[in-house]
Amino acid sequence: MEPLPFVIAFLSILLGLLGGRMLQELLEHILSKPQIKRTLEMNESTGVFIANGTKYVVYFFAFLLAIYQFPVGDFVLNIAGVFMIISFLIIILYSIKEFIQNSLSGFLIMRQKIFVEGDFVEISGVKGKITKVNLVFTEIELEDKSLVILPNSSIVNRKIIKRQSD
Repeated sequence: MEPLPFVIAFLSILLGLLGGRMLQELLEHILSKPQIKRTLEMNESTGVFIANGTKYVVYFFAFLLAIYQFPVGDFVLNIAGVFMIISFLIIILYSIKEFIQNSLSGFLIMRQKIFVEGDFVEISGVKGKITKVNLVFTEIELEDKSLVILPNSSIVNRKIIKRQSD
């Protein structure tokens, strides 16, 4: 067997490992910025999960490229492709899990009119006036004019004391 496929396979794995690690660090840096976390409405662990998942997808592609250098059957490559697609879907679903929970809870809050903007409420010891309700979070203004932002999924299963706005 020629040495070229071994060299290409080795370089594929080496570059995949380096590239995956660099991409992970870049994504962790970008996704840890407060304005990005607020815009994407995600927490720290979700950003780390996305960065790690991306690293492993790059590793997987590098491994596939290395395997492709050798005469293996299409069956092995097909199995690897299916595994990669399933892994990618799991990563995507996990990364948007909190967004889906908050959106469904927000839909329930708005649809059932559990409270609306202007209502005075107490939720889990937080007392104040509802200033904003959307699909993902609810904003409550406290007596000292500070704002508390609660994810909707944390509100739905809590005791809510409500007083209608005047």
